[in-house]
Amino acid sequence: MSIIKKSSKKLLDLSAGIGILLCFQFAGQSITDLFELTLPGPVIGMLLLFVALTLFKKTPKVLLDTSATLIKHLSLFFLPAATGIFFLGAAINKELPAIMLILVVSTTLAMVITAYCMSRLIRKTPLNADVTKGLD
Repeated sequence: MSIIKKSSKKLLDLSAGIGILLCFQFAGQSITDLFELTLPGPVIGMLLLFVALTLFKKTPKVLLDTSATLIKHLSLFFLPAATGIFFLGAAINKELPAIMLILVVSTTLAMVITAYCMSRLIRKTPLNADVTKGLD
């Protein structure tokens, strides 16, 4: 297969994967708008995608490739937020103590909950258990 054909196939697969993701986002936003929910539409779309992937038990290759590409370039999605922070410096400085408190409390809470869950899961797993068993 020539380089042009490979590139065009990859571009088509990426477009199809983004199209699938956008369809789920649109469905979630439609549900939010229809039922006047306070939950954001993209979150409902992610839940719908999760349910669909769980029911089908196999993720389509185009979706795997698209998600891998999006994750690879994830840092680019933070540029708009970083730009907003840069231009809102005075407002952020005013709220900095509250922001720092929330960051410390939420990080600590996440670490405590993770440690608790891990300790519970470790107790249930025998020390000599083969953790790779059943992953075929």
